[in-house]
Amino acid sequence: MFTEEIQNIINEAKSRYAQGEKIGLKEKIPSGDDIPLEVNKWLRIDDVVCVFIDMKNSTQLSAQKQDKFTASVYQYFTDTAVKILNHFDASYIDVKGDGAFGLFEKNKIYHAFCAAMTFKTFSVNILSTEIKFEDEKKVSCHIGMDMKTVLVKKLGLRKIEGKTSKQNEVWVGKPVNMASKLASLGNENELIASERIFDVFLRIARS
Repeated sequence: MFTEEIQNIINEAKSRYAQGEKIGLKEKIPSGDDIPLEVNKWLRIDDVVCVFIDMKNSTQLSAQKQDKFTASVYQYFTDTAVKILNHFDASYIDVKGDGAFGLFEKNKIYHAFCAAMTFKTFSVNILSTEIKFEDEKKVSCHIGMDMKTVLVKKLGLRKIEGKTSKQNEVWVGKPVNMASKLASLGNENELIASERIFDVFLRIARS
C-alpha cells in the first residue's frame, strides 16, 4: 500500500500516539523559544484572548492577473494589522492567509478590544475609502474575538543540514478557531465577539 519510507513515517507516528502527550500548565502565553517541539509535551494556557482580523472579499484578488495590486493590498492590510496588534501588547501574533491573529493575556482583554476596534476604525475610515477591487467592492475587514483555554506546541521539522526549518506553532482550542469563525460570519467592517467575551465585560462592569 505504501512505500517503505512512508510506512516508517506512519509507524513512527502511531508509536508516538500510543505513548500519549503530556500537558504542562503555563500562567502566561509563552514566547516562541519556550514552546516545545520534539518532546511529547504541550503547554496549556487558560483564558487566552484571541483577536482574528481577516480581509473581506479577498477572493477577488488574483496573484496571476493583478499581481502588483494584490501584493500591495496584502502588504497594506496585513502589515497594519500586525503592527496594531503589537501596539496593544499582543503576546503572540501570527499571519494566517489573508489576515492575522493576536493572542492576549487574560488581564489584557481591554487591550485586545482596543486593537480590534482600532483596526476596524482604520478599515472604515481609510482602507475602505482608498482601495477597491475591480468590481468596485471595497477592501474591508471582518474581525472575531473569543477567550478560552488553548494548548500549544510546535509541530514540524527542525532545521536539518542547513535546510530551512519546517515548523510552526499550533494553537489548539476554541479561541483561535472560534475567533476565526466569528470573523468569517461578519459583514463589511464588522466585529463579532463571543458570548464569553461579553460575559467578561459584564462581570467587570458590575464589579
